[in-house]
Formats: sequence, C-alpha cells, structure tokens
Amino acid sequence: MSSGLERRHRTPTPLLAGRTARPPGFRHEALAALAVVVAGALVVAWWSRNLWFLTDVWDHLAMRRLGDLGDLLRPHRGHWQLSTTLQTQALHQVFGMDYWPWYHLPRAVAWGAFSMLFWWYLRRRGAGALPALGALAAINFLSTSAFFASPHIGTPISLSCFIGAALLIEERPEPSWGHRLAVAAMLTWAVASSTLGAVVVAGVGLLAVLEGTLRKWWPPIAAASLIYAAWFLSQAGLLFGSDYATVRRGVPELPLAVVISLNEFVSDLTRLPPNATWVLLAGGTAWLATLLVRRRLTPFDIAAVTVAALYLAGSALVRQSLSRGNVSMNVTPLVLLVVVPHLGPFRRRWAAASAAAVFGALLACNAVGLRSSLADRTAWAQSIRPVVERMATLIDEGEPYLGSLQIYDLVSSTQLDLDGLASLVADGWVPERPVTQTAAEELTDRTIEDDATVRLKASFYGSAEGSVKPRVVDGTMDRGCVTNEAGASVRLAVAAPTEIRVSVESAADRDSWLVVAWTDEGGTAVASLEWRALSGRARRLLLLGGDGIEVELRAAPAGTVRVCGVDRHRPGG
Repeated sequence: MSSGLERRHRTPTPLLAGRTARPPGFRHEALAALAVVVAGALVVAWWSRNLWFLTDVWDHLAMRRLGDLGDLLRPHRGHWQLSTTLQTQALHQVFGMDYWPWYHLPRAVAWGAFSMLFWWYLRRRGAGALPALGALAAINFLSTSAFFASPHIGTPISLSCFIGAALLIEERPEPSWGHRLAVAAMLTWAVASSTLGAVVVAGVGLLAVLEGTLRKWWPPIAAASLIYAAWFLSQAGLLFGSDYATVRRGVPELPLAVVISLNEFVSDLTRLPPNATWVLLAGGTAWLATLLVRRRLTPFDIAAVTVAALYLAGSALVRQSLSRGNVSMNVTPLVLLVVVPHLGPFRRRWAAASAAAVFGALLACNAVGLRSSLADRTAWAQSIRPVVERMATLIDEGEPYLGSLQIYDLVSSTQLDLDGLASLVADGWVPERPVTQTAAEELTDRTIEDDATVRLKASFYGSAEGSVKPRVVDGTMDRGCVTNEAGASVRLAVAAPTEIRVSVESAADRDSWLVVAWTDEGGTAVASLEWRALSGRARRLLLLGGDGIEVELRAAPAGTVRVCGVDRHRPGG
C-alpha cells in the first residue's frame, strides 16, 4: 500500500500509464537520445585514442588475478571494485596490453547504457522531452570527470542499479520473491562495484520506508547490507590502514567542506567564477527546500537527494578535498534525476528556446573542458609510457630490481609495484623499443634508459629487506647523519638492499627534486625523483644495493641533502 506522501505527490504521466500510452513521437525521441549517446561515446573515444594505462587501472591489471579470492575481495584505495577487476582481468587475457580501444570500451558501453536508462527514467517520471534530452547530453560530456579516461565502471553500474531497484519498489507494492531476488541481485552488484553502491542501498531502504513498503522489501535490502558489512569487516585491516579510510574532519566541519566542494564543482561545470556560482548554489538549494516544504518532492526525489548527500558527507569525512571527478560522476546524475522532472515540458516557445540556450551553453563549455582534461591526461600518459615500457624490458632482460617498490613518483596515485610489473612481463608482455633516428631522440632515449634503470633500484615507496647500512663516500657527518654543502652531493656505497632517511632543503620547496645517480658495473644512470616532503619531515628512500655500487644524491634546484641511517665510517676507514 502506498504512503500518503506517495499518493499525494506522484503525478501520473503518459509514460507511467504503460507502453500503449506513450505519447506521439516517443520513438523519435528515443532515437534522438540514442544518437546523442552514440555521438558522445564516439567523440570521447576519439579524444581518448592516445591514452594509456593511468593511475588506478594498474592495481586491477597487474596486482590481482582472477583465480585469487583475496585479490577479488581486496579493497582498491578503500573501495570494493569487483566489477572493474573482473573486466580488466578479462580484457588482459584477451587483448594483453593493447589499451585503445579495448580498455576504453567497457566504460563507453556501461556509461552509454546508464545514459539511456537515465533518459528513459526521466521521461517516465514526467520530464519534458527537451529537458530530458538536454540532461542526457550534459552527463555525456561532464568536463570535471576524470573517469572517462579510466576503465572504472562502478559508478554507472551503481547508478543503474539504484534506478532499477527504485523502479521495482515504486511499481510493486506487493512484490513476488522473483522481484525481491532481482532487487537483491542489483543491490549486491552495486555494493561490489563501488562505494557509491553502499550509499545506494541506504537510499533504496529510505525509498521503501517513504513508500510504506519496507516490510515487503526488507529482505533484499538487508541481504545486500549484510554482504557489504561482511566484506567491510573482513577487509578492515586493509581499509583502516589505508589513507583513503582515515577520518580527516570532525562532524562540525563536514557541512562547510561539502558546500565549498559543491560550489567549486558548479564553478567548473558552468565555467563561471566561484563568487558567481555561490548565487546559483544558494538559489538551487532554496528551490529544492521550497519544493520540500510544499510537499512537491516525491519519495524518489528524497531518496536520490539523500544518496547524494551521504556520498558527499562520507567523501568529505575521509578526503582532504573532494574530487571534482567524483562529485561529477556520482552526484550530478542524481541531482538531475530530481531537478529535471520539476522543470516542466517548456511548452511555450520562449521557454523552450531559453532552455535550449542554457543546455547548449552547458554542453559546449563541458565539451571544451572534457577535451582539455583528456588532452592533459594523454600528455601525462605519453610521458610515463616509455619509462614503464623500458622498465618492463629491463626486467625481461634480467636486470636486478627491488620487488614491492611502488612506481609512485612516475605513475602517481597507483598501486603498481615492480613485482606487479614483473608479473605482466611473465604473462608475455615485452614492449618493443622504438628505433632511434635523430640525435635529439637519442638523448631522449638515454634519459628514458637512465630513468627506468634507477627506478628499478630506488624508490620512496615499498619495503626493503636487509639491515646493512650504506657507507659514506663523500659528505659531512653531523649528529649521526651525513649532509652536503648546498649544491654538492652525498655519495654512498650501497652493498645490500637497505633503507635510509632523506630530507631535502631547497629554495623551491614543493617543486624540488631528489636527483639520484646510480653507478654500477654497467655505468652511471641518473633520474630525478619528485620530492614531496610532508611538513618538512624526512622520507624513507629504499635502495637495492650490491657489490661495487655507489649512489649519489643531490637536490635540484641546488639545495642541502641530509641522509640518516648510514655507516659512520668511510670505505676503508
């Protein structure tokens, strides 16, 4: 039985009345919507054609295996992303390391399918043809989204499952066990695909409460909740050891953090200055509050707004700052699902023209922003690719390396380590080196070779076995540590895998680099590791070491390097 809120505020539309009552021209609308989705997918695919593996995808690609249950359950940066792991591993089995278009396709297909469901549900809820089509175009070109460049498919899966479960709960006040199983499957798939899925389960539970049918629908909601709780508890050691599950703010700080991030997102979305978008954000909030006071919001509206609010609050609680990409992909569709049906059909010509102008402007500025974002990511991918490929080639050729070293300074925000890279080599990946044709390219080749060689043997991230301290070759001892004069180098003889503590002081502060020169029987290789000191503290540097190896450390721009954890005696002393 429907609640009073539902009976009063659901407004039947031709689409809600059934298939036979579809309005004239609906088939043409559907074809237009499909054309928008296909066009958007093709444009984004073309803009992404020179992308390569970046950031998060390495964890799913190199650090996990399909037959290992622990790999399938292990959190990725604090999230359960089983769907992304399965599809990435499947693609690797079939297409190897051939990134485009194969690793781009799952994202394009998943987001395209969700976009069509999003449009259909808007029309079903009474949204006008023009607003629904405009909203569809907008979510296909969100400029703030980084995930168009990633195989991550958890967001479209979770959002699709939210719509599917909501539809059944709205339309089936007396569900069969088949309906309950369908909702249980959707909610379980959602929680196993992204953290948004856990919030979706809460939203679906709230929807059932508002519809007055929770006693009919509690089994699938409880089942999905228990599955996620069991996963969370089983992975608690990894989750609470992660930087992505650390509470960074107190509850009183949350509202301001969420509002500031939302305003930054609106500014980026509209290309208006932040001072101007405060007016838009305040106006939109006041409008939603007015609808709530006037009891114009439906149960689905309230559930969708709640899901968005819970996601934003949870993200603000554990992150230093909210990612605009996360806000864009996870929150924007939910907000549009609430707002667009209340805009009306725009029957007057001036209203339709105004709406078309607004949606057109938003589409244009977002398309430009998306193009710029993808261009930046392509440049990043093309800069790191040759070094990663050369590292893989050196491993294949038998070059020693220190396992479990994360390649963080090169491929930022990843969980790729050298053991994972070696596993890709063991699976048959041996990149072909490009043929050098000019002196300039030869210099670039030399730089790539040096960078790859050093990164196999030195890193700020990972673990080193062995307790042999390096010996000082050149540097001044100072209270148990060795330092250099500004601009000079600290030279160490490294006989075995070890770790030292390094601090760098230079005029550039955050923009400084630690230059590492590695000398062994093969010669000298030089690489620059990005220096990201935390509050001026020293950082751990791991070194492979071996007979006859010397390591030289200096700061760039010129500065002072201080190294602790070394032997006080010089070689032969």
